[in-house]
Amino acid sequence: MKALQLPAFGPPTETAEPDWLAQRFSQLDISYSSEPANGAYHVGQRVSPTLVPVAGLDWTLALPTPPTGPTESGRSGPLSFQFIDGLETPLLVRPDGYLAAHGLSTDPHAVVSNLASYLPGGPA
Repeated sequence: MKALQLPAFGPPTETAEPDWLAQRFSQLDISYSSEPANGAYHVGQRVSPTLVPVAGLDWTLALPTPPTGPTESGRSGPLSFQFIDGLETPLLVRPDGYLAAHGLSTDPHAVVSNLASYLPGGPA
């Protein structure tokens, strides 16, 4: 009998972990509910990556595009922030793609300092 060779099921290097995870998760069949008719967001709902593009394995602060002023994306610690055309309220998206908060501060530094409060069971 011939021995079977099984492929490795781990990431090849530490720097490849986000790509490895993204590849594995992209193979999952995930469906997104259509936005509620009233446009309300609910903590715990999945946020479509077409609405808020993912930023690796960071938390993402999606900000409404202001009529004037800077609109450059950036990063503050474990938080990436970006401006989204047509978005009406700021959204905080967890690394797993679920909504952690909406209607929060538009200051990335203020959000980073309170990230623990957005975790399930975190401080209030």
